[in-house]
Amino acid sequence: STQSGHYCRGMLAVPTIFNLTDILGFLGPYTDNINGIRIVRDRNPHTFMVLIRFEHEDMAEGFYQNHQDQPYNTLEDSICHLAFVTSIEFGKTEVHMKSLAAGPLIELPQCAVCLERMDESTTGMLTVLCNHTFHCECMSKCTTCPVCRFHAVPPEESSHSCMVCGNTEGLWLCLICGYVGCGRYEGGHARGHFERTNHTYSMDVEQRCVWDYVGDNYVHRLIQNKADGKLVAVQDQ
Repeated sequence: STQSGHYCRGMLAVPTIFNLTDILGFLGPYTDNINGIRIVRDRNPHTFMVLIRFEHEDMAEGFYQNHQDQPYNTLEDSICHLAFVTSIEFGKTEVHMKSLAAGPLIELPQCAVCLERMDESTTGMLTVLCNHTFHCECMSKCTTCPVCRFHAVPPEESSHSCMVCGNTEGLWLCLICGYVGCGRYEGGHARGHFERTNHTYSMDVEQRCVWDYVGDNYVHRLIQNKADGKLVAVQDQ
């Protein structure tokens, strides 16, 4: 049988002027037939992508037919660009969309907002930039992640300046969520981001060196944990 992972569409180059409420409002009546939504950072700092996995093929096709090349709203000139999605490639690893569908679980994860269990077969789930997942309905009024308080979608600020003070010198990039902050010799906003979110790894934008805030030293090699997808340091043997 065909899995719901095949019924996926991607919203490309969504302008950062739109927040999470705007995106969910644009999806409108389709939200009841959506299994999962994921916000994905784009190479362009002024746009991002939205991956949508529908429950049924007719809903996926209807969404495409009704929204392709249509304006997001009557106030903006931006046009919705949709694409059929069959797989996602992270570096050298290719992941087919059907594999993103949840398999059998002993215990369903819990939404941090309503504290109810998250079951994509009955309610749509939304994964924001920092990789935290919630019910779509619970996030309809949110602009930041309820867990770590990071932006739910990429902010409008330039990726080449500190997102707090606008400093363009001594910048550090969070490898977990993409936050850009200035170093300890400027305003110290990169470390402040770590203290608020516990996002451990940050890269010097100029030198390309990775700093581990927990270990308080530089990290030479990072790998992705297969269990939860988090970045972890490779321990020297």
